[in-house]
Amino acid sequence: MLHARVLRGMESQFRDNTFDVVESLAHHAFNAALWDEAVNYLCQAGDKAVEFSAYQAAGAFFESSLQALTHLPQDHERVRQGIDVRLKLRPVFGATAEYDRLEYCVAEAESLANSIDDRRRLAAINDAWSFVHNWRGQLDASIERSLRARNIAREIGDGALELGASFRLGQAYMWRGDFQQSVALLEDNLAWIDGPLRHLRMGTSGTGSVLWLGMLGASRGRLGNFPAAIKVVAEWFPKRERALATGIFNSGTNVGALLTPLVVPWITLTWGWYWAFVATGALGFFWLAWWWIGAHFFYG
Repeated sequence: MLHARVLRGMESQFRDNTFDVVESLAHHAFNAALWDEAVNYLCQAGDKAVEFSAYQAAGAFFESSLQALTHLPQDHERVRQGIDVRLKLRPVFGATAEYDRLEYCVAEAESLANSIDDRRRLAAINDAWSFVHNWRGQLDASIERSLRARNIAREIGDGALELGASFRLGQAYMWRGDFQQSVALLEDNLAWIDGPLRHLRMGTSGTGSVLWLGMLGASRGRLGNFPAAIKVVAEWFPKRERALATGIFNSGTNVGALLTPLVVPWITLTWGWYWAFVATGALGFFWLAWWWIGAHFFYG
């Protein structure tokens, strides 16, 4: 009874700004066994904790919310609420690397969504599975789940869900080494970056537009400009020397991958992280200038 009286008093006192005291409201509602209010306040407290990257606290709030839900009638609305709370735990357990607990939550959410045939939530759940498979290194399974999520999102016309599924799909392609597919997918979906979804969060703290462009840049960089390189070899080298020339430019990517983890940390420790970026960037411009001069000299 005391917790209920404190809760009502705080609601009256802070009715214009419950955000600052939502954790206390959740505590008193839960201990007063006011389950409906407890679920709402606990979810709000969990969302607030996620915004501040307090993932352990967020997990505790969301799990208490699930506990409170068990005391309420399990109609369709409560089932949907239970699915949503479990999906809120995805970035939490992802950030804390608790993948077994994440898999358990997603599996529960999928079973609940199938029981009420909720297409929108099934799309979100498939996207969550893709997230799990990506971090497990199960990239084929991740691609399958991403495609399933994207197809459902397109059927129901949910742009935000389709965007999240496309991001996860591009990520899986990139991690599998299918850089051509990753670049094609990401470039085909660039229009949204200037739209209202550009601030959509894809994981924990990263906004969608920044992560999307970063992944596109990484895929392009790893892809390399091999078609142009092969064309240059075909035009400049006689047939008997083309195999050697192709082997030399193809080995450059492997040499770079070997030298970078040796040279970049040394530059960072000696001169600082700023010069690590300057040095690697300047090397690219130096190579470009050398190539341009060499090409003109060759043709000359």
